[in-house]
Amino acid sequence: MEYIIGGLVVLVILYLVGRKEDKPGNTTNSGSIQAQGQSAAIPYWDDTHHIYVFDILDTTVKIKWDAPNHEASVSNYQLSINGSNVRSYAANTRKVTLKGLQPATRYQFDLVALTASGAQSSSSLGVQTFTLPAGTAGTPDWADPQFKTFALSGNSLQMVWNDPGYGAQLAGYRVFFDGEKIAELNAQVNSYDLRNIGNGNHQVNIQAKHASGGYSANGPMASFSLSGS
Repeated sequence: MEYIIGGLVVLVILYLVGRKEDKPGNTTNSGSIQAQGQSAAIPYWDDTHHIYVFDILDTTVKIKWDAPNHEASVSNYQLSINGSNVRSYAANTRKVTLKGLQPATRYQFDLVALTASGAQSSSSLGVQTFTLPAGTAGTPDWADPQFKTFALSGNSLQMVWNDPGYGAQLAGYRVFFDGEKIAELNAQVNSYDLRNIGNGNHQVNIQAKHASGGYSANGPMASFSLSGS
């Protein structure tokens, strides 16, 4: 009887030793890489981080982004344009200007972070935009482009924009939705209503027409999303 109890004690001790080796703290974390006992955190973005496109013109846009978690591990950033044409930026970069783009074109920008060992961030940031239609050389810029009213209601949008500063030389406006011209307005009309907008990400742009016949290279611009309408 004593032999049997002793055997049970030995078995229990062996079982506990085996369980100790399987503790979660000894497993590889999904947010890190293991190398010779050293752990290097992999950078990543979550739902609180964003990438922004602004100062959109016909051939130029500016992009800025939030720093990822584990920012100290970042060696450089890589930005792809429409899935290719990858550009690399230093770890301390947060804002870039992209030039040489095509007018009236949809662009998708995707950003990843890389560590010094070449490991890629476990998540990425992406944003889509449309460049403005080509402006006319010699046409004055819109002085301070902005929307005075930008009101979404269901699947409708009401827009009112400010004066471009052309004075008596203002000849009208063009309205663009997702890169396509949808309206031409006379100089007395500085508003437009969009209806029956489908779900998804959208962008609207306004250009001013000068009396010379040219159009501004800039103007009020806004991006928005609809879902479940």
